[in-house]
Amino acid sequence: MAGTATERVPPLLTDAAWEPQALDQQRVKALVAQRPPGGLLVLDDTGLPTQGRRAVGGARQDAGTLGQIAHGQVVVSAHDVADEPTRRAPVHGPLTARLSLPAGWAAASDRRAKVHGPAAVALQTKPAVALTLVEQARAWGVPFAWVVADAGYGDTPTFLHGRDERHGASVVGISRPFGVHLPAEVGAAALVVPSRPRGRGQPKKPRPAPR
Repeated sequence: MAGTATERVPPLLTDAAWEPQALDQQRVKALVAQRPPGGLLVLDDTGLPTQGRRAVGGARQDAGTLGQIAHGQVVVSAHDVADEPTRRAPVHGPLTARLSLPAGWAAASDRRAKVHGPAAVALQTKPAVALTLVEQARAWGVPFAWVVADAGYGDTPTFLHGRDERHGASVVGISRPFGVHLPAEVGAAALVVPSRPRGRGQPKKPRPAPR
């Protein structure tokens, strides 16, 4: 903003009373009013390297952008992408983001109090945060037809089940060793009765359906 000194920015971020979600909602509604219909909701996460114990959510964890298990924060974000017939590139707008909170932070209220974190929080894994952001985007009226995410979410059954329960269409990546069981083969395997063992030893257990 013109005429604003850099010294005024830190008090705005640390001391002023304002609600980030409310500001995000106003910005997203303005974005939706100018975008073409349809489109995708893209989920992703960003790893931010940190040192020490004072960065909220900082822990040794898988941070994709860092390329390894490292000490840092992980922020999950949702982005709106829609085709624009009059442009060569699609319209892209960031919607909202939320910090993933590891178990070490969720269970340590004294640790959160030292850094002025919220008093009441729960464990927030990346897939759980991503599902929350999908619901947030829908509540704000973002007209997406599909949810798109990489294998970090596609390999997570809780995320896949969450999307199925909400009857939403998704396109997700999966890693090479990821496998599924076909429903018909699961049913056929459940009907097979293991043969009784001869002599001593443990009885044979039912064999699961092939992956």
